[in-house]
Amino acid sequence: MQGSGLADNIKKKIAKVSTPFLFFIFSNLAIQELSDFKNDTKHNPGFALKPVIRDENDPKWGMDWNVTIFATDDLFIGSKFFLKIHLEPDFPNSAPKCTFTTPVPFHPNVAQASGYICYELLKSDWTKNKNMSIPALVTSLKAFLANPNFSNPFREEPASLHKEDPKKYVARVKKLTKEQNST
Repeated sequence: MQGSGLADNIKKKIAKVSTPFLFFIFSNLAIQELSDFKNDTKHNPGFALKPVIRDENDPKWGMDWNVTIFATDDLFIGSKFFLKIHLEPDFPNSAPKCTFTTPVPFHPNVAQASGYICYELLKSDWTKNKNMSIPALVTSLKAFLANPNFSNPFREEPASLHKEDPKKYVARVKKLTKEQNST
């Protein structure tokens, strides 16, 4: 399979960057995987994943990603959620920092104001999944939107309502999602 324009541009910029970290992140395999993920809408519907390209001389070049998740599940259908992913210098030994920049209506594991994501994969479980790729992480986060962890909530109100009356929880999420999508 031939490399895409994105992969070719990144390869050229890698040649100018000498840090082993960036070489690891953007090895030929990683570049091809990210390019394939970006361009394969048949197998990865509902995603857009783009590196935030900064000045190639910037030591943080290639460490930040913008993600768009197009919700296809019943709860958030028709919604677009924007996410920022930041890779730490010791990635993959430490989990990426991920935050939603779009509000996620009434989700027990996402902070309404900051977009902070309370997800075990981004905490202690990351060390068990060191080989997880950025596309696999985005896939996991998309599934997590539709399948929150009600037993370990960051926000109590959604978890409590779900425990008391799951149908009311679903109705509230759908109502808030509809309101958010109409603005």
